[in-house]
Amino acid sequence: MRSKIKRLLNKIVKNQQPVYSKAYYLGSGDTSFSGWIPFNTIVKNDGGGTWSNGHYIVPKDGYYLINFTCYSNASANGRVALNVMRGGATVNQDDMIMAGNNYTTSVTGIYKCEAGDHLVAGAYNSSFPISIFAAPGHNSFTIVRVPMG
Repeated sequence: MRSKIKRLLNKIVKNQQPVYSKAYYLGSGDTSFSGWIPFNTIVKNDGGGTWSNGHYIVPKDGYYLINFTCYSNASANGRVALNVMRGGATVNQDDMIMAGNNYTTSVTGIYKCEAGDHLVAGAYNSSFPISIFAAPGHNSFTIVRVPMG
């Protein structure tokens, strides 16, 4: 009985360990993107996830809340998007979340991920490029793992 309780408590504690990461794209002034943004400045990274070519690589299975916020000095007609990639491809096109890109945009989504999945933010596709101001406080990509019981 004690070993079952101990295993259950270990599982609960392991599941409650936080995963939090925040990055932004640092460049020069307004910058356009026609695909996923290669976030290049990591502000905070707790919980074991890694960054590769601007993609956040999920450290453990679970639900992840992600948010991309950007500001631009230019009026744009692009579409800001969030999604999950597995093995270099979009997991489910229906899971993509989009918003219009016009001066200030914020888009948030929750995704069920497997360890190794890539969380990405940027332009929906090359037909709908987006513009962001490439400086601290003007764009951010934030990831939080949602603890589940």
